[in-house]
Amino acid sequence: MKKSIPFSLFLFCLLLTGQALYAQTLSGSFDNKFRRYVANASFGGQVNNVWNVEAWKGERITKQIVLWTSGQIDNLSVTATDLTGSGGNIPASAISFRYGKYIKGDMLSKECGEYPTRSDYQQIIDAWSTESVTTLSSGDPLKLWAVVQVPKNIPKGTYTGKIIAAGGAGSVELNINLYVSDMQLPDVAQWTFHLDLWQFPAKIVEHYNANNPSDPIALWSDRHFALLEPFYRELADCGQKAITAHIKENALGVPSMVKWIKKADGEWEYDFTAFDRYVSTLMEWGITKQINCFSPIGWNEDAIPYYDEASQSNRTLTAVPGSELYNTCWDNFLTHFEQHLDSKGWFDKTVLYFDEISEEKALPVIDGVILPNNSSWKIGGAITRDFSASAKAKFHDLSGVLGRNFSTAGFEDKIFTFYTSCTQLFPNSFVTRENTTAEMTWMGWHAANGNYSGYLRWAYDYWQLNDPADARDGSNTAGDFSIVYRSSNTSPISCYPSLRLMMLREGIQDYEKIRILKALFQSSDPAKLQTLNTVIRKFTMASGEDNAEALVNEGQETIATLSRDATMPTDVKNIPSESRKLNIYPNPASGYIHIEIPGGEVISSIRFFQTSGRQVAVPLTESYNNLYTFSLNRIPPGTYFILAVTKDGACNGVFIKSKNIY
Repeated sequence: MKKSIPFSLFLFCLLLTGQALYAQTLSGSFDNKFRRYVANASFGGQVNNVWNVEAWKGERITKQIVLWTSGQIDNLSVTATDLTGSGGNIPASAISFRYGKYIKGDMLSKECGEYPTRSDYQQIIDAWSTESVTTLSSGDPLKLWAVVQVPKNIPKGTYTGKIIAAGGAGSVELNINLYVSDMQLPDVAQWTFHLDLWQFPAKIVEHYNANNPSDPIALWSDRHFALLEPFYRELADCGQKAITAHIKENALGVPSMVKWIKKADGEWEYDFTAFDRYVSTLMEWGITKQINCFSPIGWNEDAIPYYDEASQSNRTLTAVPGSELYNTCWDNFLTHFEQHLDSKGWFDKTVLYFDEISEEKALPVIDGVILPNNSSWKIGGAITRDFSASAKAKFHDLSGVLGRNFSTAGFEDKIFTFYTSCTQLFPNSFVTRENTTAEMTWMGWHAANGNYSGYLRWAYDYWQLNDPADARDGSNTAGDFSIVYRSSNTSPISCYPSLRLMMLREGIQDYEKIRILKALFQSSDPAKLQTLNTVIRKFTMASGEDNAEALVNEGQETIATLSRDATMPTDVKNIPSESRKLNIYPNPASGYIHIEIPGGEVISSIRFFQTSGRQVAVPLTESYNNLYTFSLNRIPPGTYFILAVTKDGACNGVFIKSKNIY
């Protein structure tokens, strides 16, 4: 005989079932990409399930998503559909997700050295992981980012699709409406922005060995480079131009890549094995423009550590800059270094770099050692005060600290960047409750406004702490010592790029867009050029202190509006191969240049641009078949780009207008 269930028990079970279902409901929304969440913070915006966005072909765009529940979900999944449009589809494979991880940061942004000790920390989302999160609790909403890599060959138009989060008793659908303009962002390797984040490759081995004493990794070994690869490929993908090389022990507080050896007979020799492998490997990974070598002066400048063959021990030579011993030692090194660089084909890429030195300290070394050794040595430096024009003329690469006026005159054909240090509270790359990640996107816009070549920052990976999730290195504000995270101290070690780095990359994309739009509007639409310049001029030195996010949003909206009906010029869009480079001679030149295309193609138009993107008028004086002669008398000295169009496409070239007659 069947027993009936009491009605009261039935109601109780029904109530429990309803509570269980309710406890597993899932909610979600798109959110401000610059919003920085701390641990356990609730969703802070207005619920929005539509992402309306505009982008260029070849651009990477991101959007923050927040998911939350009133209970516990253990089977969470996040997927994307294709984005469909009349001209084709953007496949779901072009959409990826990055999951936010908490990092120990500071409550407040403070100046250099103002955190000698710390009694507390704030957990702040700042690291990006590709590892899916499948568990969601009521106490801490999930913060993740949708990352869309817009294909380069997709037709102009609107593309729609969905992001679907599912788990528990339901799902959330978030809609993407993406308008792709006819404009195209060049490949990362062709970006002009000079990004210089200083690398400290020995640090990852230092932390690994401290935590794995029974299985140590040797510096510059295969295993060392395997650890470095994901980190430095990530850096290359952000447009990094410079390799940080350490040519003297403790020049930046880290091991040298060059071993100085004093032979038993008193002669000096130098082992470049580690230097060669490091430079060649980073070039293979995509960082190819420049090799910054630290450093004849700066950190530990009086000390020259070396291996003494006679005593078979490591020793240190004390040689004060400017002394006869100092000059003799460095002249000997530079002679051997130059010969070695020449043998590798790297001399023209190499820059002897100084960190925050004064003009009074730099000039005796430059004039007393470096230039007498070889006047072709390139010299670089980060400076806190402007140098005289005569001193700056000796430099190839200078970077001035943000907040002080620096003249970039005379650097049209060189590199002049700006940098932030521990002294700037806002804008900066700090991990605090006060700083917004929009400050990093601001850097690209400020570079465009100040006519800077790019941005410099110490440091990419100068990790001091054993905890990989702690950004509070040293006594400066959290985030000053690094802009990327390691997942652990034991293999496999994954690279977690920071939100700060990703927003900096977005600002670099904006910088490249500005350059292209300026070149386009200079000749086609002066009114649009004025609109763009009006926004750019708002990014003054002080504008990043409390207005970075609003300014960046305004700037990006302006670019989107100006790009909506723009058409990418053929001569900018079709990047020519090396076989279609222009022949330009003489180069450098002061009076006239001759231009031709190998193969005898006839040029239909030729345009000249300054490095800022501004088109300049250069008069044609003579043409014969495919050989064209131009007078340079009306343009100032500097570096210029040439874009030439033929019936078969575009060709380009670069030349230098010199002050001297060649």
